[in-house]
Amino acid sequence: MEGQLKISLGMSEVLLAGSVYLYQEAFAFSMVLFSLALIGKVLDYSMEFSEKKQRAEAGKELSKDFMDSLMNVVTLSGMANGSNAKKGYH
Repeated sequence: MEGQLKISLGMSEVLLAGSVYLYQEAFAFSMVLFSLALIGKVLDYSMEFSEKKQRAEAGKELSKDFMDSLMNVVTLSGMANGSNAKKGYH
């Protein structure tokens, strides 16, 4: 799904539209709205990035735990079948 354009209408977009609308009449207020829109979008992006990173780390941890469990099952089944006994001629 990455690479697709997500269009959303949130508070940042509304503030940006207000900033553009007020640009000619109230320049200072327009810049305040623009700054708030920019800060809001940066915060939104950073929270989204953090969530993706946490999901990736959780996936790695889950796969590591699964492989550890699988290795424990294989080791324990080998012990139960007596395969740890010395094999050889003596």
